[in-house]
Amino acid sequence: MRKYFYSLLILFIPFSVSAQNPTIQAIINSVNIDTLMLRSNEVSGEVAVVVGGVTDTIKSRNRNRPGNELCFKYIRDKFISYGYQVDSMTFGVNGKSIWAIKTGMVYPNEPVIICGHYDGMPNLSDAPAADDDGSGTAAVLEAARVLANEDFEYTILFAIWDEEEYGLAGSAAFATAYDNANDTIHGVINMDAIAWDSDNDSIARVHTRPTANSEIIADTVVAVNTDYNIGIDLQVNNPGATYSDHASFWNHNYGAVLMIQDWDNDANPHYHTVTDEVQYFNIPYFHKMARLSIGATAAFAVPYAPGAGIGEETEERIKLYPNPVHGLLNIKWQEEYKMIQLVDMLGKIVYSSMIIHEAKNFTLDLSSYHQGVYMVKLINGHQQVVKKIIKN
Repeated sequence: MRKYFYSLLILFIPFSVSAQNPTIQAIINSVNIDTLMLRSNEVSGEVAVVVGGVTDTIKSRNRNRPGNELCFKYIRDKFISYGYQVDSMTFGVNGKSIWAIKTGMVYPNEPVIICGHYDGMPNLSDAPAADDDGSGTAAVLEAARVLANEDFEYTILFAIWDEEEYGLAGSAAFATAYDNANDTIHGVINMDAIAWDSDNDSIARVHTRPTANSEIIADTVVAVNTDYNIGIDLQVNNPGATYSDHASFWNHNYGAVLMIQDWDNDANPHYHTVTDEVQYFNIPYFHKMARLSIGATAAFAVPYAPGAGIGEETEERIKLYPNPVHGLLNIKWQEEYKMIQLVDMLGKIVYSSMIIHEAKNFTLDLSSYHQGVYMVKLINGHQQVVKKIIKN
């Protein structure tokens, strides 16, 4: 039996909506396995590259080999060819990390970093280092290609570190510099060895821990895998290991996760040997891992919808407090609206109510909602205002 309570100002309409964000879905669909494999073959020396108009081959990316500098220039040229502003950092004796910058439309000073490392082992003249971490390097380059024409609320840095194999030196130098400048990082998704799956069980690991918003980032990865039917059997390691570049960010209290193959039970026997070659890639698995990591990056950076962003006008027309919120969220507005919605980062409507009797305020209990970033929307026909909240 339906009961009506006319004394209430807002009529709650439960929603069970599982529609994907079409922008994120299109991004995932655009991740191309042929391009991923071409980049993997190029950085591991299977095929030649053209750098500065000269054809050459990246034989070894170890920091002590000339191929390391050649790979740096190759990455730089690829980023520039996609239309990005490129920056880099030198550290130590010869270390050089590099990243491309896609400036966010709403939060330009709060980057989401998708990263891998381009240096390799062993320290020999021929060392392909295809899985560790040619696979992650190729996936970062593919992310830069796929996301080049999309806009996001948060800035995205497509970063490829040097000297991971020597104490995480490149990422440590970057994280230290950011921390010393009191700069904000919205989150880090690190890809290291994402192409080995010898038993075809599609198991992969996301390493996280209760540091800053790391667990929220891991939840986003899990949600993208499920909601977009990526097909990875994703296992969460919490507390995660500290053997890759994400740990440099944990050390400075930044949120970060590691995307990696099932190193716990299906370790790559070619690790740090001259036989770490592209021929041993599980290609469908590599494609899934890249799609998942790039899709999660897009979700965490939040696709930007013109007219629905958060600007000064929106800030004045809708007030939320407290923000961040744990339990009760107070919502106030000035104009007339017909509907209020709460939308998660994947574009799902997780709460929706019709507004009646010209209400101008509402209290929403978020205590049972997962931690993360949500958008509160007030809608009147084709007009809407949007404001971000953080549930902690």
